[in-house]
Amino acid sequence: VTNKEGCVDSTGIILHAVANPIVGFNINDSTQCITNNQFLFTNTSTSILALSTFVWKIDARQVSTSKDYSYFSNTIGNKTIRLIVSDIEGCTDSLSKIISVGEQPIGKQLPFVSAIVNRPLQLNARAFVKTNYNWIPRQGLNNYTIQNPIFQYDQEVQYLISMQNEFNCIYTDTLKVLIFKEKDIMMPKAFSPNGDGVNDVIRPFLIGIQEFKYLRIFNRWGNLVYQDKDPNKGWDGFYKGAKQAMETYTWIAEGIDIDGQTIKRGGNFVLLR
Repeated sequence: VTNKEGCVDSTGIILHAVANPIVGFNINDSTQCITNNQFLFTNTSTSILALSTFVWKIDARQVSTSKDYSYFSNTIGNKTIRLIVSDIEGCTDSLSKIISVGEQPIGKQLPFVSAIVNRPLQLNARAFVKTNYNWIPRQGLNNYTIQNPIFQYDQEVQYLISMQNEFNCIYTDTLKVLIFKEKDIMMPKAFSPNGDGVNDVIRPFLIGIQEFKYLRIFNRWGNLVYQDKDPNKGWDGFYKGAKQAMETYTWIAEGIDIDGQTIKRGGNFVLLR
């Protein structure tokens, strides 16, 4: 500084400029199942100066101030994990990542499948996106790691279908394959549509049928009380919204077998209440 008389004086200070810390962290697996999940967040942050504080947040809620963090989620969905670091000079940096928690599917007993001895038949597990399949045992299958393998065998087999989805949830379905010598259309001898969840619907049992044409059911007076071409739907014992009587009914059905031949079958069954 110089005044008007030309007198001069000076002073100075030393300024220190340091880089902000560099925040970073690794996740053991960012996509996990709701069952037995454990997210491990390993802090990899660095700084020229010593790091002094760490703050972990999940969806804006502070959950920890430790260097590393372990987290278990009891709810499904996406969550944002954020790490904020500060050095001894108060310089800060932060980083956010997304973790995903998936719902645990439930295994099911699939409807049994009928096959002809040593004739190829495509089996179908439940279809899910990004799912790995493992059929146990492997007998009779051309590929045990896909959703729809081809079955060709001469013995009855019950398969356990182990599945692992994109969230690493593991669940198991059961599928039983019954073996028959001839192609056929069969019907149960009776059913009881009383709403107890057991035998409430009567439907055809198809053996070696590639295309089902129809199922028709008639009462004792010859009136058509049911007709449909979907073999999985079946009759629930109602006609025009009214419960039908306990009596013997007649059925006829038609389909095209795996060799392109027409098969027609018919018979009687009893409705029980």
